[in-house]
Amino acid sequence: MVRFPRKSSLRQRLNLSRWAIAHPWLTVGFWIAVTVAGLLALSSLKYALFPDVTFPVVVVQSQTPTETATATESELTLPLEAALADVDDLQQYRSTTYPGRAIANLEFEVGTNLPAAAAAVRAELDKADFPPETSFEVIPFNLNESASVSYALESETLELEELTQLAKTEIIPPITELDGVLRVNFLGDSTPPQDIENNEIDSQQTLIRFNGNNALAFQVVKESDANTLDIVAAVEETVEELRSQFAQITFTLAETQANFIREATQATIDALILAIILAVLVIYPFLRNFRATIITALAIPISLLGTCIVMAIAGFNLETITLLALALVIGIIVDDAIVDVENISRHIEAGQSPREAAINGTDEIGLTVSASTLTIVAVFLPVAFMGGTIGQFFKPFGLTVSAAVLISLLVARTLSPVLAVWWLRPRRNSHPETSRPPIPVDADNELIPNRNYRNLLRWSLHHRGMIVAIAIASFAVRLVAGPGSDRYGRGIFITISVALYTTSMLLLWRTQTDAMFLIAGVFQGAGSGTLIPMIAALMADRSHAKERGRTFGVCMTGFDLGIAMAGPLLGAIADTTGITALFGLCGSMTFLGLLIFLMFSSKDVRHSLRFATGRGRDLYAVE
Repeated sequence: MVRFPRKSSLRQRLNLSRWAIAHPWLTVGFWIAVTVAGLLALSSLKYALFPDVTFPVVVVQSQTPTETATATESELTLPLEAALADVDDLQQYRSTTYPGRAIANLEFEVGTNLPAAAAAVRAELDKADFPPETSFEVIPFNLNESASVSYALESETLELEELTQLAKTEIIPPITELDGVLRVNFLGDSTPPQDIENNEIDSQQTLIRFNGNNALAFQVVKESDANTLDIVAAVEETVEELRSQFAQITFTLAETQANFIREATQATIDALILAIILAVLVIYPFLRNFRATIITALAIPISLLGTCIVMAIAGFNLETITLLALALVIGIIVDDAIVDVENISRHIEAGQSPREAAINGTDEIGLTVSASTLTIVAVFLPVAFMGGTIGQFFKPFGLTVSAAVLISLLVARTLSPVLAVWWLRPRRNSHPETSRPPIPVDADNELIPNRNYRNLLRWSLHHRGMIVAIAIASFAVRLVAGPGSDRYGRGIFITISVALYTTSMLLLWRTQTDAMFLIAGVFQGAGSGTLIPMIAALMADRSHAKERGRTFGVCMTGFDLGIAMAGPLLGAIADTTGITALFGLCGSMTFLGLLIFLMFSSKDVRHSLRFATGRGRDLYAVE
């Protein structure tokens, strides 16, 4: 049994892996509990297209017995503005004055609770002093509202007036009473508005033609916090019951958001599953140890399930933004486990027991791995706290990425070392065909990749002007490549970055000379310079035109800052564990580029190939 030294260094005292190795069953039990809780949280998450963002507006219509607009302004409009000026979270206020009538439009901060805002407006109106016989109507509505599902109503036996009356009394009310339904828009009604008794039915005098015939239609608008798929399912179930009751009426599904949401989320989930498979396939050739690959691969599902717990607590959905975040971090969440397992394997091959190797290996790289992961969190977590409309959309993205990498760090620092102690064993000399080929060394017993890097660094330090000029030119090209490449051409840029990273990975794997090492570095830098602005541009496409420049700049700055801070840390990892760890990084980035162009293309392979060659567009971009 290995005894811990009495006087341990700060690095050893901060090594969480030591505690996990000393209490293996408690560690494994904790992560089993996290996995079970993650499965339950995953089952509770709802599917959606985008985050639920509310654009709250409250309209106040007021009337008073005055004859001129000037008198109405002084007696009604100005007191109304004074009464509503101090309402919480009020962003913008506009008023219009007519003779005897004033209309006030109050726009609140994005994400403000709409019913609470309407209640606050009513409270302020009740406290204010207005002329006698003044009446008010407070109308709250969300600018982000849209019909979740629409149906057309036709009948061969009933006249349109009879169908209208039957729809208003027998069909629309059951749908209006469903949980999560804000209102039902009834279209094609030719009766006067005053005949309508149910305020939850929004009916106007309109004409509807469906398939060339006069018809009726109704649109179901959900509440802001309701789930679209749940509302559509409830409406479809109610419509089936109504079909059986009213055989003389034909219910035809005219439009629904459910199909597009299901197709978009399923396509992203398929890409996520493909990401996990490709990540494992990329890891195994470099570790060349099945047990080590399994230990590393377990970090992916456990980290994702742990992230689902955070998403459920935060109230997020499985929508495009959060699924994109999960897909992007696949290559990141295995990095920590790869470094830990690789370093432990190196100590085992040096003759140490699995327990000694786990303790010493985690002591060496514990702080380095933690610092690199916290650097990623420092880049993405502020994104979750951006203000304005963009901040509301990117809050789930930033929190999901940060939670995933933090949980993956805990997995790598606790579960991976415990499993390495249990599963990893020294290689047997009696089977040389199964042993890993040694990394080539020179006559001075120095690793050839390290020697090549040292020579390249020495050359760079003696040609500083040229290096700075290349860096400036690369930065300028990247700024032009991002906004300059339209949504049709970005697939080509991403495909090029994948090819560059793949080439650099292969060159680094088999490099023997300084020239080859220099070429590999150029290819890797070109791949980064191409891929990063494409990611930033694709994110910017999801915002409105006025916000795209800001979003692109924020994403570029964040990615560049992350790379600048992570560069020295990755160098320390390579110096500690050998160049093999960097192969995993290249493989992860190669996979990331491949995944991005698959996700931002289409649900079918043909359109994905069109996007990759610049002939297909990004389907999820905001026009």
